[in-house]
Amino acid sequence: MPIFSSTIIPTINRLSLSNAVHSVLNQDFRADDFEIIVVNDSGKLRMRLGINKRPLVYLPSDSKVVVDLSTAKGELSVEWFNLTNGEKTRGEAVAGRSAITFTAPFPGDAVLYIYGNTP
Repeated sequence: MPIFSSTIIPTINRLSLSNAVHSVLNQDFRADDFEIIVVNDSGKLRMRLGINKRPLVYLPSDSKVVVDLSTAKGELSVEWFNLTNGEKTRGEAVAGRSAITFTAPFPGDAVLYIYGNTP
């Protein structure tokens, strides 16, 4: 029986969590056997997205996140996961080279997924 692991990463308004997230991703878990929970206690959510990064961003109900895409090139795909009903919604594609504010397209808690041509 596989063990399910939850890793909680507390932060206060850091632009990059890549070291913490990569530390978890480098563990010897199957993709279905773990989750990463980022808790931002600053009241503001901001994230920097580097080249070849594929972030999953948790947004509590009625919140926004600023994702810095200044180092990402080309068009990026956006998907939203509704944590209330488990449905996935494709968002409008965005261009790299800027910071973009995202708001979930539905009420309730959400997860934002941003990726390039090959998710």
